[in-house]
Amino acid sequence: MAILSEEAIEKIGSFGRLQIRILLIISYSILFSTCVLMVMTFITAEPPWRCAANSTSCTMNGTFKVGDNHYEKRCGIPRKDWEFAAEGDFDSIVTEWDLVCKKASLASLANSLLFIVWLFASLLSSVLSDKYGRKAVIFPCSVFTCICALASAFAQRYWVFALFRALAGVGIGGYLAPSFVLVTEYVGVRHRGAVGFGIWFAWVLALMLLSLLGYLIHSWRFLTVIISAPGMLYFLFWWATPESLRWLLTKGKMKDAQKTFKTAARVNRVNLEHDELSVLKFC
Repeated sequence: MAILSEEAIEKIGSFGRLQIRILLIISYSILFSTCVLMVMTFITAEPPWRCAANSTSCTMNGTFKVGDNHYEKRCGIPRKDWEFAAEGDFDSIVTEWDLVCKKASLASLANSLLFIVWLFASLLSSVLSDKYGRKAVIFPCSVFTCICALASAFAQRYWVFALFRALAGVGIGGYLAPSFVLVTEYVGVRHRGAVGFGIWFAWVLALMLLSLLGYLIHSWRFLTVIISAPGMLYFLFWWATPESLRWLLTKGKMKDAQKTFKTAARVNRVNLEHDELSVLKFC
């Protein structure tokens, strides 16, 4: 299989300003998409429960959380005779839609649907990115992920929420593989391993950020809005992100490839001679 000459990458710089820009832009996408994925850890949180005041069928004292001896006993008690013992203004999809006892599995079902859709979307994205380009798949999928997450924050019924969570899997599965490919295709052999590994620091940063926001924000709807809305701005980086040189050459778009090659060299502050464009080829 033909590959882009490594000499061409070395001409514009193995790892310079352009590669750093692409890395940061893709990391922005990974940051907020990871938050969309992992926010379920917080918005499915279940507070302890206690017997309602003046209940005649529930006479136990104290509060009961997951793992306590009497935790499951509420399933045999009329719903009006027990209540969630949430602190302050805390809420979650569990408290809002009563996802306990027989409906407890619904709390994780929405995320399971996301992962199932993710699997099929990731397979399709590889085909689409080879046909239409890396950018043409990465940007719509990344923004779509955050749109679906934002829409889920306003769902008034559980099944509407679950639908938007599943659709978010289309976006996450769609952008991940092309993003990794686009970043590494612009990096020289010397730095490719480090960059391929380094891109996932955005995942770690997302987990740290989400932990902080989850601690500070007790409303599941507001938390979902906060972690998804900034990701919708991702399309603003479209003009600062070059298409893959390998893809352009594969599709025979030589003029676009040369223009992108010159732009990459200019961003990396490399002066190219006219005859140096000859390295832009497949070997």
